[in-house]
This record gives sequence, structure tokens and C-alpha cells, in this order.
Amino acid sequence: MTAAARLPKLLTACAQLGLVLTTAAVMSSFLDASWWIADLLANLRMQWFISAVACMVILTAVRKPRWAVASIVVVVAALTPVWKAQISVAAKHDADSREQSSPLIVATFNVLSTNTKHDVIVEQIRRADAHVLAIVELSTPLAERIRREFLNEYPHFIEQPQDHGNFGIGLYSRFPLEDGRIFRLAAPQVPSVEATIQHADQRYRLYATHPVPPLPASGFENRNQHLQELSDRIVRHDDAHQPFGIIVMGDLNVTPWSPVFQRFCGSARLLRSHNSIQPTWYAKPVFPCGLVLDHILVSEKIRCAGFYVATGAGSDHRLIRAELHAAEEAGRDRQ
Repeated sequence: MTAAARLPKLLTACAQLGLVLTTAAVMSSFLDASWWIADLLANLRMQWFISAVACMVILTAVRKPRWAVASIVVVVAALTPVWKAQISVAAKHDADSREQSSPLIVATFNVLSTNTKHDVIVEQIRRADAHVLAIVELSTPLAERIRREFLNEYPHFIEQPQDHGNFGIGLYSRFPLEDGRIFRLAAPQVPSVEATIQHADQRYRLYATHPVPPLPASGFENRNQHLQELSDRIVRHDDAHQPFGIIVMGDLNVTPWSPVFQRFCGSARLLRSHNSIQPTWYAKPVFPCGLVLDHILVSEKIRCAGFYVATGAGSDHRLIRAELHAAEEAGRDRQ
């Protein structure tokens, strides 16, 4: 048998094996979110979707109809949680009303604690031109550089750098940071930042945070506890002080298609500011390499007019930026 004759059989066998493995991964991802391996599989749902589509194309081409139909079922199963995450987002700001609402621009960047490309980081911060900036994995040298470069742009800041860990953090603002503080949740070595700002006659409560990675099982439990405690903290403050809006920024070490992410957003009464599926971690030219781990989450009164993921700057993560607006009906209520 020639190589050309063997190729269809080889493709068929590879596609069938790939579909079996993808099916096992997709089905396992629907298990209880208390199992850390199931959560890891759930975070890879876009990858399973791409794998199932590839298997479907090959099995259709080699005329394996039963296998092709099975692959369609797996495609739908993998895509359904992603689709649900894509519709649980903040409403888009009406472009026709932009003159009526002053935008609040926020950005967050996991710079990677060992990243020495500070010139590139500074240039990305400058290009983002955000009103409020959250930096995670902040080291002392980078914190000193940011203060030196941006003291006029960001005169208000709260910092907790780390030089022997990956959980340094800083919040930089053009507006005064009222009631600002460092706080800790599940892991004592992991600081988060909270503060209130006033912008365009509205008060916003800001949270910058970076829970531990969900590996192994102890990391999974710690990250989940971190998010649950953060949710409780947000709701308590929101109920007591009733700011106009809540904004949570940072590397949450979870994708939007994870049940853990959905549970956090539900309990904290938050929405994704956008529905982009562009990876923010290991955003390589080939899409399956990356994950959406960095987030800007908002409460329901906030609208989003624009969002982008920046180019690489020496980190395994990318800077993300969102342009936020107050809901029109909220503006009318004040009048």
C-alpha cells in the first residue's frame, strides 16, 4: 500500500482517537467544580471546541458519518458554556451618547515578577493612558520605575511590591484613592488592593487582586476561597455604602468558561466588561496556546465602550484596557 493510500486511514485513526480523548475531557469538565482537575479541563473549553471541530472536519472528509455526528455533539457540548459566558457581559455603551458620559478608562497588567523589560512596560502603560491602572506581580524595581515615570500622571497610588514572590501589586490613579488599603484573603502572602474613586459625579469602588494559580488541589482550593472571600467583601461594602459601580481588575487565574468564575461573578453581582475571547496569557499566534485569565469585571450600572488586549511586553500575560461609562438611565436618575 502506498503512502497516499495509507493517509486516509491514518487521518481517520487520529481523528477517532482525538475525538475520544476530547469527549472524555469535555464530559469530565462538567463534573462538580469542587474537583480541581475538572476545573482545569473547564478552563480549556475553547481548546476542546477547536479539537472537536478539527475532528469533525476530518471525519466528514473521510466519510465517517456516525463519527462526524458524534463530533458535532461534542462541539456543541464544548461550546455551550463558552456561549453562556459570552452573553453574561456588561451592556455596550451607546456610541451616539458618548458626549453625555465621560469615560473612565481602566487597565490591568500582570507584568511577570521576573520581567526586566521595564522600558517596554512603561511604553505600554503610557499607550494605555488609563485613569486607573492595576499592576500585578509588581517588583520593587518596577514600582520605583513607575513612580519615577508617572508621578504626574498617577499621583495617587497604593503599592505592595514583592521581590521574592509573584504576588506584588499596585493600584495607580489620577484621582484620589479614598478609603484605600491593602487587604489579604485566603493566602496571607497574597495582597489585594481596594479603594474608592470619584469620577464624573460618580463614586466607584475598585478592587485589584491576583489569587494563587489553581495547581495542585491545594492551590485550587485557595484560589476558590480567595474569590469567595472577595465576593463577600464586595457585597458587604456595596450594601453598606452603595457606590455607583464596582470594578474588579487583575489576573484571576480562571477563565470565563469555568464554573468557579461564573459562581464568583454571580455571588459578587458582577459582569465581564466585554466578550472578547482573545487570550491574555500565552497569547501566541496559534490560538490554542492561550487562555483568558486577566479580567476587568463591572457591576450592572456600568457600560463598556471599548476593550483591547495589548501586544507582548516581556510577560506571559498581556495588558488589558477597558473604556467604561455610566449607564444612561443612571445619569437621568441623578437629574
